[in-house]
Amino acid sequence: VERHLPTEDQQVTVGLFDLLLGHRDRERWHEVILRYLVTSSDLDVYGIIVTSIVASRDEHLIRALRALAGDERDHAKRQLLDHALELA
Repeated sequence: VERHLPTEDQQVTVGLFDLLLGHRDRERWHEVILRYLVTSSDLDVYGIIVTSIVASRDEHLIRALRALAGDERDHAKRQLLDHALELA
């Protein structure tokens, strides 16, 4: 995970998070997932990941997204969070 996370290849990043969110021990990766969301500036990947989190129905991560939405200062990220959370 740490080796592939700093990539600038959007497909690799999306694939990595798809694997993490689908992993049976997903909670092991919660911190990595949330850290990426806080630090990411790639809005395309960000939107895919937050929507995938909602689709995963992982209550811990969805609560974390709600907390992020409350603190998010970046208007574009906030809109992506709000849109994804409408589906939760």
